[in-house]
Amino acid sequence: VEETQDVLKNSLAMQLSFGLAAMVLVGLLQYMQGRIIRRSINGIKHSLQRIAAGDCAEPVPGVQGSDEIGDMARATEILRVSSLDKIRFEAETQDERTRLQDEERQRIETERRTADAFRKATQELAQALTRLSDGDLDVSLTTPFPADLEPVRGDFNRLTTKLQTIIREINGNSGSIQANAQQM
Repeated sequence: VEETQDVLKNSLAMQLSFGLAAMVLVGLLQYMQGRIIRRSINGIKHSLQRIAAGDCAEPVPGVQGSDEIGDMARATEILRVSSLDKIRFEAETQDERTRLQDEERQRIETERRTADAFRKATQELAQALTRLSDGDLDVSLTTPFPADLEPVRGDFNRLTTKLQTIIREINGNSGSIQANAQQM
């Protein structure tokens, strides 16, 4: 009986030792697994914080996992890629907006220069016509006009040249008429 009790005590001590060792092992494994899970979740958390702050350069860790944490990492990676696309689209939109604004400014400036050139040409033509109507036949337009109005300038200058020629001929003919009238 004593021998059986010793065997039972040894057996109980061995079972308690193995049970304690198994509990320590389970606790250690649980601690290690918990650290791995916490590290994975922290990695995803930090990735989400970076994405929220606009930093989408780094890929999300843990996307290769086949568990729920891997699913969360893949979903976060999709969010990161979508955010990158959004940032890229916003930059392209801003570039396009800037380009269109520049083109609009250039168009307005070109229209302003064209309007100024037309205004100056019409003012110069008006002044020349006023001088011509006041009897100044030596008037001519020397400053080039915008291409659309250049034919008007050429026509005006040809007109004044013809008027000068006609007036000279009239003066010459009137001188001849006066000389003939005095001879008679």
